[in-house]
Amino acid sequence: TPLGNATIAASTMQYLSQGLLDDLSGPSLSRSKLQKTLHSLLEGNALLNRALHSASDLVQRFRSLAVEQHQEALQTFNLTYRCQLLLEEWSTRLKQGKVELQAQIADGIMQTGYPNALLQVLDQLIDNAMRHGLVSSQQPQLLFKLSETQEDIQLCVCDNGLGIAEDNLPRIFEPFFTTKPIGEGTGLGLSISKGILDDHQATIFLNRKYP
Repeated sequence: TPLGNATIAASTMQYLSQGLLDDLSGPSLSRSKLQKTLHSLLEGNALLNRALHSASDLVQRFRSLAVEQHQEALQTFNLTYRCQLLLEEWSTRLKQGKVELQAQIADGIMQTGYPNALLQVLDQLIDNAMRHGLVSSQQPQLLFKLSETQEDIQLCVCDNGLGIAEDNLPRIFEPFFTTKPIGEGTGLGLSISKGILDDHQATIFLNRKYP
């Protein structure tokens, strides 16, 4: 977690600083060792700053999410229309990324729940596709599908990107799990999304096939 990374960085910097003080009290301290220690301290400081910045972002994110969920009322809304608006909001970024969008949205689907929270989940899934799945794809494609059966409503966000490593599949919904370097990912997007969908009595799962 970010606070765990901050603790490790701080303790390492303390260890290096104490070692430097001990060397200064000794008979000699080589220039190369001093430079190496100072370089390590700078790296530790950068790591500490990234970790604290991530922690601060998480606090703001949780606070914003808590306020939104508390203020939003349970309501029946037009899910078809909301999804269409979401894709319109993403249209510019998709074009900039040269992503071919395939939208298959059934008409007139109504849903009872918390629309802003649900749209946050869909926004997160598209963002994941853009930031992770399609980042190195030569011909990036994104499929957004909304359909309805007699039993349920189904939403699918699929991409033809690099996918997820087999070893990581069991952990994708764990809080703070990320394959990004420290400071570049919070590892909370899918975990929060799953929590929101649990509140909607919905199920989220991974399909490794495209589309």
